[in-house]
Amino acid sequence: MKSTALVVTVAMLIMVFFTACGDKKDDSTTTGTLETTTQSTEPAKQDETTVSEAKGLKGDFEVQIFVGGYGDAWWKEMLDGFQKENPELNIIRNMGPKVNEQMKTRWLSDNPPDFVYCDGAEGVSTPFALDGKLMDLKDFFDSTKAPDGKSIREHMIPGVITQINGGEYFAPYIFSAMALFYDEKLLKDNGIAEPQDFEEFLEVGEKLKEKGIALLNYPGIYPVYLYQGFVEPALVAEGGLKLLEDVMTGKAGVYTSQPFKNVISKVATLAEKGYIQKGISRSSLTPPTISDCKIIRTITE
Repeated sequence: MKSTALVVTVAMLIMVFFTACGDKKDDSTTTGTLETTTQSTEPAKQDETTVSEAKGLKGDFEVQIFVGGYGDAWWKEMLDGFQKENPELNIIRNMGPKVNEQMKTRWLSDNPPDFVYCDGAEGVSTPFALDGKLMDLKDFFDSTKAPDGKSIREHMIPGVITQINGGEYFAPYIFSAMALFYDEKLLKDNGIAEPQDFEEFLEVGEKLKEKGIALLNYPGIYPVYLYQGFVEPALVAEGGLKLLEDVMTGKAGVYTSQPFKNVISKVATLAEKGYIQKGISRSSLTPPTISDCKIIRTITE
């Protein structure tokens, strides 16, 4: 059901990362449970399509949507609207905070849904594209038209689409940045100067530790926040975008390279010195976690 997955994203104004992963069998049921799909990794060959031409779809269309901090109201609104435009389309909704874990066996067995929102712990990411489980959307971005007649690509911020081995597998849904921040007032109140490099960062950590204050805190049950807010900037500072790209694509030898080891050793040092808040692996995105953060800042130079 590749073509269906593609046109759905147009109607949703490309608000998500997505994949069109398989062809639904014609005899599949419409019970709302997980359906069988036939894996296909060949790029879709399609003519130019507009949102208005996408109406009147039939068959099954299965989605995998992680529900996190953004909630699910906007997803339900879009899916409900698309359902009204395509009343004969059976939309199978797999949604929730644990959906990535629940759907993992489907991906491992090459039986994925048609559409996936790539967010949340254990979600779909770059390795899935490298393993051939995702559709290359490059032609789709160029050939599919929005209501104003422009291509989907023309509506995107230049450079926002990341290529993976020449392919484009993820569509943006929001433009934001992941980073760590620090409490300037807390430093001033304790007579501590702002650190300018990693060594000074460690010195601040020692001073705060003596006062019973953790240097670093993050939603520990979601390691991706530490990776995106600390490790990724550190990789760029250590070896430029090339090192980050090599790590993201799992280039042979990158994980044993000295630049990568230098970055990981910084994370290890913070843990070994006791500068990361105790019990961090149990903390989440709740307000107490945020208020408990004392000083966190990405210092990787």
